Amino acid sequence: LIGPFDNRDKQGFDRDYPPEGSVDLSATYVGKEDAQVAWKSHQTSDEYGLVDLNEAVGKNMGAAAYAVTTFVSGEAQQVDIRWGSTNANKVWLNGELLGSNHVYHSGDGIDQYVAQGQLKAGQNIILLKVCQNEQTDSWAQDWNFQIRVCDELGTAIHSAK
Repeated sequence: LIGPFDNRDKQGFDRDYPPEGSVDLSATYVGKEDAQVAWKSHQTSDEYGLVDLNEAVGKNMGAAAYAVTTFVSGEAQQVDIRWGSTNANKVWLNGELLGSNHVYHSGDGIDQYVAQGQLKAGQNIILLKVCQNEQTDSWAQDWNFQIRVCDELGTAIHSAK
């Protein structure tokens, strides 16, 4: 995970921050409020894979964060990338934008969004951007996501790593 980056006035959703150009896990960048941000490892204990960015990155309003994972496939194959988030989000597979949802606090759920993508044999990079807006209502404080790789029927495909 890396962040926060600026999303004041929802302007960060369409701004290409450095992780969108290339993922360098050793890099540091200038984030929100000119703070230095760096990639950090994170694992969720949630049984459905929900990642709470308020907990992992820090509680921020008007902010964007990125999550990345390497998914190893034994063969080239067509897959579904399925994800959910209460927040605006974008998903890339190997640099190709698969989904873009500029919607804030419309609810969330497992497999809320579905996009098809092509895994190559070997390592594949999945990048997710999640943007929090500046609403102050108590119900608008969630900043989270869940993502998974599966076949067209929703059966999980596990990374070979």
